[in-house]
Amino acid sequence: MKANFIYSLVIALGLFFAGSSFNVVYSQKPHKSAEKATPAKECVVKYTCVMHPKVMMDKPGKCPQCGMKLVEKKVAVKKEAPKKIKSTKPEKGHKGYMPGPLPHSK
Repeated sequence: MKANFIYSLVIALGLFFAGSSFNVVYSQKPHKSAEKATPAKECVVKYTCVMHPKVMMDKPGKCPQCGMKLVEKKVAVKKEAPKKIKSTKPEKGHKGYMPGPLPHSK
């Protein structure tokens, strides 16, 4: 009887310490630098059909294909990259424009 009590006490203490260490390891919050590293994306609310995901509308209503109610969906806004402007001046070391076909070397 005493042996059963000791075994039960050892198992209970082992589970207690294992549970407390599990909580310490897996309940950590991410560092503040990790939160700042991901920029917040701008979202726009669109309405789409569950059966036809290609149907996207700005206002709630019914799907034009099946008549089901459109559900709200948040869509990330894509920002366009600035366009590069090409210079009309020739690059350094460039001799300029040579009209006509290039001469063949023999």
